[in-house]
Amino acid sequence: MMGSSVWDVERMRAVATEWDAALRALLPAYARLVPEAEARGSVLRPGATEDEIVAAEARLGVTLPPSYRSFLAVSQGADAGFRGPTGSSASMASTATRCAALGTCCR
Repeated sequence: MMGSSVWDVERMRAVATEWDAALRALLPAYARLVPEAEARGSVLRPGATEDEIVAAEARLGVTLPPSYRSFLAVSQGADAGFRGPTGSSASMASTATRCAALGTCCR
């Protein structure tokens, strides 16, 4: 099913990995990620299993689009804290501004 999709798991993994690397590269040199992301070396949380995705669909009463299922299989979101990847509102604003200016977060 997902193998025929343009946004299959492997393509989604490549895009998510690129986004994670771009985000971390834009952080100021002195910044540290929130503890969970620091421990993993990535702001991306681990992916969901197929059983977890199926359970979420059952709970929500919907069938998720293939692209979102692929995203969930790669990552269940990001550990960025409510103030961004470092927990600092200043770094969140400057990182978001630089991402938008470079177009690295929205390809």
